Amino acid sequence: MKKIKPAIDFFFTLPAAVPKVLDQSYYPILDGLRALAIVMVVFFHSKLDNSYLYQTVFSGKLGVDIFFVLSGFLITTLLLKEKISSSKISLKNFYIRRAFRILPLAYLYIILSIVLNFIWHTHISPVIFIASFLFLLDFSQTRKYGNPYTGHYWSLSVEEQFYILFPVLLKKSWRLYLITILFVLFVVPLIITAEFLYFPNQTNPLYLIIHLLIKFQGIALGCFFSMLTFKSNWIEKNILPWRHCVNPLLIAAAMLLGYEDFLTIKSMYTNLLISTLVGCFIVINLYPGNDILYRLLSNHIVRKIGMLSYSIYIWQQMFTLRDDTLPSWLWKPPFNFLWMIGISCLSYFYFEKYFLKLKAKFSIVKPKPLD
Repeated sequence: MKKIKPAIDFFFTLPAAVPKVLDQSYYPILDGLRALAIVMVVFFHSKLDNSYLYQTVFSGKLGVDIFFVLSGFLITTLLLKEKISSSKISLKNFYIRRAFRILPLAYLYIILSIVLNFIWHTHISPVIFIASFLFLLDFSQTRKYGNPYTGHYWSLSVEEQFYILFPVLLKKSWRLYLITILFVLFVVPLIITAEFLYFPNQTNPLYLIIHLLIKFQGIALGCFFSMLTFKSNWIEKNILPWRHCVNPLLIAAAMLLGYEDFLTIKSMYTNLLISTLVGCFIVINLYPGNDILYRLLSNHIVRKIGMLSYSIYIWQQMFTLRDDTLPSWLWKPPFNFLWMIGISCLSYFYFEKYFLKLKAKFSIVKPKPLD
Protein backbone atom coordinates (compact mmCIF):
# COMPACT_ATOMS: atom_id res chain seq x y z
CA MET A 1 0.00 0.00 0.00
CA LYS A 2 2.88 2.40 0.75
CA LYS A 3 4.11 2.05 -2.84
CA ILE A 4 0.66 2.25 -4.44
CA LYS A 5 -0.40 5.54 -2.81
CA PRO A 6 2.50 7.64 -4.17
CA ALA A 7 1.85 6.22 -7.65
CA ILE A 8 -1.84 7.16 -7.41
CA ASP A 9 -0.97 10.63 -6.12
CA PHE A 10 1.50 11.06 -8.99
CA PHE A 11 -1.02 10.28 -11.72
CA PHE A 12 -3.82 12.29 -10.09
CA THR A 13 -1.71 15.46 -9.85
CA LEU A 14 -1.44 18.01 -12.64
CA PRO A 15 1.91 17.69 -14.48
CA ALA A 16 4.42 20.38 -13.64
CA ALA A 17 5.78 20.72 -17.17
CA VAL A 18 5.08 19.79 -20.76
CA PRO A 19 7.11 16.73 -21.85
CA LYS A 20 9.58 17.31 -24.66
CA VAL A 21 7.70 15.15 -27.17
CA LEU A 22 4.58 17.31 -26.76
CA ASP A 23 6.42 20.63 -26.58
CA GLN A 24 5.86 21.50 -30.23
CA SER A 25 3.21 23.45 -32.13
CA TYR A 26 2.72 20.95 -34.95
CA TYR A 27 2.69 17.15 -35.04
CA PRO A 28 3.24 15.98 -38.65
CA ILE A 29 2.15 12.43 -37.96
CA LEU A 30 -1.33 13.56 -36.90
CA ASP A 31 -2.06 15.01 -40.33
CA GLY A 32 -0.74 11.79 -41.86
CA LEU A 33 -3.10 9.77 -39.69
CA ARG A 34 -5.98 12.07 -40.64
CA ALA A 35 -5.16 11.35 -44.29
CA LEU A 36 -5.30 7.60 -43.63
CA ALA A 37 -8.64 7.98 -41.84
CA ILE A 38 -10.29 10.09 -44.54
CA VAL A 39 -9.15 7.70 -47.30
CA MET A 40 -10.75 4.85 -45.37
CA VAL A 41 -14.02 6.78 -44.96
CA VAL A 42 -14.25 7.93 -48.59
CA PHE A 43 -13.57 4.52 -50.11
CA PHE A 44 -15.88 2.85 -47.62
CA HIS A 45 -18.74 5.14 -48.64
CA SER A 46 -17.87 4.79 -52.33
CA LYS A 47 -18.47 0.99 -52.18
CA LEU A 48 -16.23 0.21 -55.16
CA ASP A 49 -15.96 -3.45 -54.09
CA ASN A 50 -17.80 -5.82 -51.77
CA SER A 51 -14.88 -8.13 -51.04
CA TYR A 52 -13.73 -8.88 -47.50
CA LEU A 53 -10.30 -7.42 -48.21
CA TYR A 54 -11.73 -4.14 -49.48
CA GLN A 55 -14.09 -3.74 -46.54
CA THR A 56 -11.31 -4.59 -44.08
CA VAL A 57 -8.81 -2.12 -45.50
CA PHE A 58 -11.33 0.65 -46.16
CA SER A 59 -13.32 0.49 -42.94
CA GLY A 60 -15.21 3.76 -42.60
CA LYS A 61 -16.10 2.97 -39.00
CA LEU A 62 -12.42 2.55 -38.12
CA GLY A 63 -11.64 5.76 -40.00
CA VAL A 64 -14.14 7.68 -37.87
CA ASP A 65 -12.72 6.10 -34.70
CA ILE A 66 -9.26 7.32 -35.72
CA PHE A 67 -10.71 10.83 -36.00
CA PHE A 68 -12.28 10.44 -32.55
CA VAL A 69 -9.07 9.27 -30.86
CA LEU A 70 -7.06 11.98 -32.63
CA SER A 71 -9.53 14.62 -31.53
CA GLY A 72 -9.44 13.57 -27.88
CA PHE A 73 -5.66 13.37 -27.89
CA LEU A 74 -5.09 16.73 -29.53
CA ILE A 75 -7.74 18.70 -27.64
CA THR A 76 -6.55 17.38 -24.28
CA THR A 77 -2.92 18.05 -25.18
CA LEU A 78 -3.60 21.65 -26.21
CA LEU A 79 -5.74 22.37 -23.15
CA LEU A 80 -3.17 20.85 -20.79
CA LYS A 81 -0.37 22.87 -22.37
CA GLU A 82 -2.46 25.98 -21.81
CA LYS A 83 -3.24 25.01 -18.22
CA ILE A 84 0.41 24.26 -17.39
CA SER A 85 1.82 27.37 -19.08
CA SER A 86 -0.76 29.87 -17.80
CA SER A 87 -2.26 28.06 -14.77
CA LYS A 88 -5.72 28.34 -16.32
CA ILE A 89 -7.86 27.38 -19.29
CA SER A 90 -9.88 29.97 -21.17
CA LEU A 91 -13.10 28.18 -22.06
CA LYS A 92 -14.23 31.25 -23.98
CA ASN A 93 -11.21 31.07 -26.27
CA PHE A 94 -11.54 27.31 -26.58
CA TYR A 95 -15.16 27.49 -27.73
CA ILE A 96 -14.36 30.32 -30.13
CA ARG A 97 -11.55 28.25 -31.67
CA ARG A 98 -13.81 25.23 -32.05
CA ALA A 99 -16.58 27.37 -33.53
CA PHE A 100 -14.27 28.89 -36.15
CA ARG A 101 -12.94 25.45 -37.07
CA ILE A 102 -16.17 23.46 -37.21
CA LEU A 103 -19.19 25.67 -37.73
CA PRO A 104 -18.56 27.73 -40.90
CA LEU A 105 -18.10 24.74 -43.21
CA ALA A 106 -20.64 22.58 -41.38
CA TYR A 107 -23.32 25.26 -41.76
CA LEU A 108 -22.34 26.07 -45.34
CA TYR A 109 -22.89 22.42 -46.25
CA ILE A 110 -26.26 22.33 -44.47
CA ILE A 111 -27.44 25.45 -46.30
CA LEU A 112 -26.37 23.99 -49.64
CA SER A 113 -28.11 20.70 -48.79
CA ILE A 114 -31.35 22.55 -48.06
CA VAL A 115 -31.11 24.32 -51.43
CA LEU A 116 -30.45 21.04 -53.28
CA ASN A 117 -33.30 19.41 -51.40
CA PHE A 118 -35.67 21.89 -53.05
CA ILE A 119 -34.03 21.69 -56.47
CA TRP A 120 -34.03 17.88 -56.72
CA HIS A 121 -37.21 17.31 -54.66
CA THR A 122 -35.69 14.64 -52.42
CA HIS A 123 -38.22 15.47 -49.66
CA ILE A 124 -35.78 15.37 -46.75
CA SER A 125 -37.57 16.20 -43.51
CA PRO A 126 -36.85 19.64 -41.99
CA VAL A 127 -36.21 17.75 -38.73
CA ILE A 128 -33.00 16.39 -40.26
CA PHE A 129 -31.66 19.82 -41.11
CA ILE A 130 -32.61 21.21 -37.71
CA ALA A 131 -30.92 18.28 -35.94
CA SER A 132 -27.84 18.74 -38.16
CA PHE A 133 -27.71 22.44 -37.33
CA LEU A 134 -27.94 21.68 -33.60
CA PHE A 135 -25.52 18.70 -33.81
CA LEU A 136 -28.05 16.18 -32.50
CA LEU A 137 -27.87 13.60 -35.26
CA ASP A 138 -26.29 10.96 -33.02
CA PHE A 139 -29.62 10.43 -31.27
CA SER A 140 -31.80 7.56 -32.45
CA GLN A 141 -34.93 9.74 -32.64
CA THR A 142 -33.62 11.35 -35.84
CA ARG A 143 -32.96 8.10 -37.73
CA LYS A 144 -36.61 7.42 -38.59
CA TYR A 145 -36.64 10.44 -40.89
CA GLY A 146 -33.97 9.11 -43.28
CA ASN A 147 -30.96 11.22 -44.00
CA PRO A 148 -28.96 10.98 -47.25
CA TYR A 149 -27.30 14.40 -47.14
CA THR A 150 -26.12 14.94 -43.56
CA GLY A 151 -25.91 11.39 -42.23
CA HIS A 152 -22.21 11.87 -41.52
CA TYR A 153 -23.03 14.67 -39.07
CA TRP A 154 -23.60 12.04 -36.39
CA SER A 155 -19.84 11.99 -35.75
CA LEU A 156 -19.65 15.79 -35.67
CA SER A 157 -22.52 15.72 -33.18
CA VAL A 158 -20.61 13.38 -30.86
CA GLU A 159 -17.51 15.58 -31.02
CA GLU A 160 -19.41 18.82 -30.46
CA GLN A 161 -21.19 17.37 -27.42
CA PHE A 162 -17.83 16.24 -26.04
CA TYR A 163 -16.36 19.72 -26.58
CA ILE A 164 -19.25 21.30 -24.70
CA LEU A 165 -19.05 19.01 -21.67
CA PHE A 166 -15.52 17.81 -20.99
CA PRO A 167 -13.21 20.89 -21.17
CA VAL A 168 -15.22 22.32 -18.28
CA LEU A 169 -14.03 19.39 -16.16
CA LEU A 170 -10.38 19.89 -17.10
CA LYS A 171 -10.63 23.59 -16.29
CA LYS A 172 -11.95 22.59 -12.87
CA SER A 173 -9.16 20.09 -12.13
CA TRP A 174 -6.87 17.48 -13.66
CA ARG A 175 -8.08 14.94 -11.08
CA LEU A 176 -11.76 15.41 -11.94
CA TYR A 177 -11.02 15.16 -15.66
CA LEU A 178 -8.95 11.99 -15.24
CA ILE A 179 -11.57 10.34 -13.03
CA THR A 180 -14.30 11.15 -15.56
CA ILE A 181 -12.23 9.80 -18.46
CA LEU A 182 -11.52 6.58 -16.54
CA PHE A 183 -15.22 6.30 -15.68
CA VAL A 184 -16.20 6.57 -19.36
CA LEU A 185 -13.59 4.02 -20.43
CA PHE A 186 -13.86 1.36 -17.76
CA VAL A 187 -17.02 1.81 -15.67
CA VAL A 188 -19.62 2.79 -18.26
CA PRO A 189 -19.10 -0.43 -20.29
CA LEU A 190 -19.62 -2.49 -17.14
CA ILE A 191 -22.84 -0.61 -16.31
CA ILE A 192 -24.17 -1.14 -19.83
CA THR A 193 -23.18 -4.82 -19.72
CA ALA A 194 -25.17 -5.26 -16.49
CA GLU A 195 -28.06 -3.35 -18.03
CA PHE A 196 -28.14 -5.57 -21.14
CA LEU A 197 -27.97 -8.74 -19.05
CA TYR A 198 -30.27 -7.87 -16.15
CA PHE A 199 -32.21 -4.65 -16.87
CA PRO A 200 -33.07 -4.50 -20.58
CA ASN A 201 -35.33 -1.86 -22.16
CA GLN A 202 -34.64 0.83 -19.59
CA THR A 203 -35.51 4.48 -20.37
CA ASN A 204 -34.74 6.23 -17.08
CA PRO A 205 -32.45 9.32 -16.82
CA LEU A 206 -29.46 7.20 -15.74
CA TYR A 207 -29.88 5.08 -18.87
CA LEU A 208 -29.86 8.19 -21.07
CA ILE A 209 -26.74 9.60 -19.39
CA ILE A 210 -24.83 6.33 -19.60
CA HIS A 211 -25.74 5.85 -23.26
CA LEU A 212 -24.59 9.39 -24.00
CA LEU A 213 -21.25 8.81 -22.28
CA ILE A 214 -20.52 5.57 -24.17
CA LYS A 215 -20.54 7.54 -27.43
CA PHE A 216 -17.45 9.37 -26.16
CA GLN A 217 -15.44 6.16 -25.76
CA GLY A 218 -13.03 6.75 -28.68
CA ILE A 219 -12.51 10.43 -27.85
CA ALA A 220 -12.00 9.60 -24.16
CA LEU A 221 -9.36 7.04 -25.11
CA GLY A 222 -7.47 9.76 -26.99
CA CYS A 223 -7.74 12.00 -23.91
CA PHE A 224 -6.36 9.21 -21.72
CA PHE A 225 -3.33 8.66 -23.96
CA SER A 226 -2.61 12.38 -23.95
CA MET A 227 -2.70 12.46 -20.14
CA LEU A 228 -0.56 9.33 -20.00
CA THR A 229 2.03 10.95 -22.27
CA PHE A 230 2.18 13.97 -19.95
CA LYS A 231 2.88 11.67 -17.02
CA SER A 232 5.09 8.89 -18.36
CA ASN A 233 7.81 8.25 -20.97
CA TRP A 234 7.29 4.49 -20.70
CA ILE A 235 6.47 4.16 -24.40
CA GLU A 236 9.57 6.11 -25.40
CA LYS A 237 11.79 3.83 -23.34
CA ASN A 238 10.19 0.45 -24.05
CA ILE A 239 8.29 0.49 -27.35
CA LEU A 240 9.91 3.18 -29.48
CA PRO A 241 13.01 1.09 -30.31
CA TRP A 242 10.67 -1.54 -31.82
CA ARG A 243 8.43 0.89 -33.69
CA HIS A 244 9.27 -0.51 -37.13
CA CYS A 245 7.75 -3.83 -35.99
CA VAL A 246 4.99 -2.51 -33.75
CA ASN A 247 3.43 -0.05 -36.22
CA PRO A 248 2.33 -2.64 -38.82
CA LEU A 249 1.03 -4.91 -36.07
CA LEU A 250 -1.10 -2.12 -34.57
CA ILE A 251 -2.65 -1.24 -37.94
CA ALA A 252 -3.24 -4.86 -38.94
CA ALA A 253 -4.81 -5.72 -35.57
CA ALA A 254 -7.13 -2.67 -35.68
CA MET A 255 -8.32 -3.56 -39.19
CA LEU A 256 -8.74 -7.27 -38.56
CA LEU A 257 -10.62 -6.82 -35.29
CA GLY A 258 -13.23 -4.81 -37.20
CA TYR A 259 -14.72 -1.71 -35.61
CA GLU A 260 -18.44 -2.35 -35.00
CA ASP A 261 -21.59 -0.27 -34.80
CA PHE A 262 -22.75 0.61 -31.31
CA LEU A 263 -24.27 -0.74 -29.22
CA THR A 264 -23.77 -4.33 -28.13
CA ILE A 265 -21.72 -5.87 -25.36
CA LYS A 266 -19.21 -7.18 -27.88
CA SER A 267 -18.91 -3.87 -29.73
CA MET A 268 -18.14 -1.90 -26.57
CA TYR A 269 -15.12 -3.97 -25.67
CA THR A 270 -13.93 -4.61 -29.22
CA ASN A 271 -14.12 -0.92 -30.07
CA LEU A 272 -12.34 0.00 -26.84
CA LEU A 273 -9.50 -2.35 -27.77
CA ILE A 274 -9.30 -0.89 -31.28
CA SER A 275 -9.26 2.66 -29.91
CA THR A 276 -6.43 1.59 -27.59
CA LEU A 277 -4.43 0.36 -30.58
CA VAL A 278 -5.03 3.69 -32.34
CA GLY A 279 -3.94 5.57 -29.22
CA CYS A 280 -0.74 3.53 -29.00
CA PHE A 281 -0.03 4.26 -32.66
CA ILE A 282 -0.43 8.01 -32.11
CA VAL A 283 1.89 8.17 -29.11
CA ILE A 284 4.59 5.97 -30.65
CA ASN A 285 4.70 8.08 -33.80
CA LEU A 286 4.94 11.45 -32.09
CA TYR A 287 8.67 10.77 -32.07
CA PRO A 288 10.44 11.36 -35.44
CA GLY A 289 11.77 8.22 -37.08
CA ASN A 290 13.06 6.63 -40.27
CA ASP A 291 10.80 3.59 -40.52
CA ILE A 292 8.75 3.27 -43.70
CA LEU A 293 5.34 3.88 -42.16
CA TYR A 294 6.43 7.02 -40.33
CA ARG A 295 8.02 8.43 -43.48
CA LEU A 296 4.87 7.63 -45.47
CA LEU A 297 2.50 9.31 -43.02
CA SER A 298 4.76 12.36 -42.63
CA ASN A 299 5.16 12.73 -46.40
CA HIS A 300 4.34 16.24 -47.64
CA ILE A 301 1.53 15.14 -49.98
CA VAL A 302 -0.01 12.81 -47.40
CA ARG A 303 0.00 15.63 -44.84
CA LYS A 304 -1.73 17.90 -47.36
CA ILE A 305 -4.52 15.32 -47.63
CA GLY A 306 -4.72 15.27 -43.83
CA MET A 307 -4.92 19.05 -43.80
CA LEU A 308 -7.94 18.80 -46.13
CA SER A 309 -9.52 15.90 -44.23
CA TYR A 310 -12.27 17.94 -42.55
CA SER A 311 -13.25 19.51 -45.87
CA ILE A 312 -13.24 16.13 -47.60
CA TYR A 313 -15.24 14.55 -44.78
CA ILE A 314 -17.95 17.18 -45.03
CA TRP A 315 -18.24 17.16 -48.84
CA GLN A 316 -17.73 13.44 -49.53
CA GLN A 317 -21.24 12.56 -48.38
CA MET A 318 -22.79 14.36 -51.33
CA PHE A 319 -20.53 12.59 -53.82
CA THR A 320 -20.88 9.05 -52.47
CA LEU A 321 -24.66 8.89 -51.96
CA ARG A 322 -25.48 6.58 -54.91
CA ASP A 323 -28.96 8.08 -54.92
CA ASP A 324 -30.84 7.79 -58.23
CA THR A 325 -32.82 10.93 -57.43
CA LEU A 326 -29.56 12.86 -57.83
CA PRO A 327 -27.74 13.45 -61.14
CA SER A 328 -25.43 10.51 -61.90
CA TRP A 329 -22.51 12.83 -62.69
CA LEU A 330 -22.57 13.82 -59.03
CA TRP A 331 -21.95 10.41 -57.49
CA LYS A 332 -20.67 7.96 -60.13
CA PRO A 333 -16.93 7.11 -60.13
CA PRO A 334 -14.50 8.45 -61.16
CA PHE A 335 -16.18 11.84 -61.60
CA ASN A 336 -17.35 11.96 -58.00
CA PHE A 337 -13.73 11.83 -56.79
CA LEU A 338 -12.80 14.75 -59.04
CA TRP A 339 -15.74 16.80 -57.74
CA MET A 340 -14.92 15.83 -54.17
CA ILE A 341 -11.25 16.82 -54.37
CA GLY A 342 -11.91 20.00 -56.33
CA ILE A 343 -14.66 21.31 -54.07
CA SER A 344 -12.74 20.34 -50.92
CA CYS A 345 -9.73 22.35 -52.12
CA LEU A 346 -11.85 25.35 -53.04
CA SER A 347 -13.66 25.08 -49.72
CA TYR A 348 -10.44 24.97 -47.72
CA PHE A 349 -8.37 27.60 -49.49
CA TYR A 350 -11.12 30.12 -50.27
CA PHE A 351 -13.52 29.69 -47.35
CA GLU A 352 -12.15 27.82 -44.35
CA LYS A 353 -8.72 29.47 -44.25
CA TYR A 354 -10.32 32.82 -43.50
CA PHE A 355 -11.88 31.37 -40.33
CA LEU A 356 -8.72 29.44 -39.46
CA LYS A 357 -6.83 32.74 -39.36
CA LEU A 358 -9.45 34.10 -36.99
CA LYS A 359 -9.18 30.91 -34.93
CA ALA A 360 -5.41 31.34 -34.58
CA LYS A 361 -5.89 34.70 -32.86
CA PHE A 362 -7.46 32.89 -29.90
CA SER A 363 -4.72 30.25 -29.57
CA ILE A 364 -1.98 30.27 -26.97
CA VAL A 365 -0.11 27.56 -28.89
CA LYS A 366 0.25 28.96 -32.39
CA PRO A 367 -0.08 26.38 -35.18
CA LYS A 368 2.84 25.89 -37.53
CA PRO A 369 1.81 26.00 -41.20
CA LEU A 370 2.61 23.11 -43.51
CA ASP A 371 5.70 23.67 -45.65
